Amino acid sequence: MPDEQSWETARKNMVNNQLFTNKLTDDQIARAFLSVPREKFVPKLLQSVAYIDEGIDLGNNRILIEPVAFARLIQAAKIVSTDIVLDIACANGYSSAILAQLAATVVGLETDEDTIIAAETKLAELHIDNVAVVKGDLAAGYEEQGPYDCIFVNGAVEIC
Repeated sequence: MPDEQSWETARKNMVNNQLFTNKLTDDQIARAFLSVPREKFVPKLLQSVAYIDEGIDLGNNRILIEPVAFARLIQAAKIVSTDIVLDIACANGYSSAILAQLAATVVGLETDEDTIIAAETKLAELHIDNVAVVKGDLAAGYEEQGPYDCIFVNGAVEIC
């Protein structure tokens, strides 16, 4: 198992060699990716590939979106520090953790209680306290905390 220094180097390599070389121009987004340990959000057996630019299967019909696509989507959203963001299908919380570095508040929406507990646990371990993970229908969103400045959808959308 790599030590903390090795993981930090892997994060830096991801940002410098994947994100910046693929049209990421926002330093604040880069800092967000550097500050959140992606390896803590993947299954232990897949931690060694946590920083490659591929989606990682988290189980429960959820994936951890590949870093380049995720960074470019965030950059296109132009999130600012006063925004309230709805993170639909937040899975185990990685996307919410990144978005929380950029926005005032993030509401992570999930359907499965065990997934919600896993996300809350990981976010608490990292002392990320501006994210609330809630249970609800992904297609319906979560109106209770709206209006939102940004709605981020993790994954494919079957119905428009």
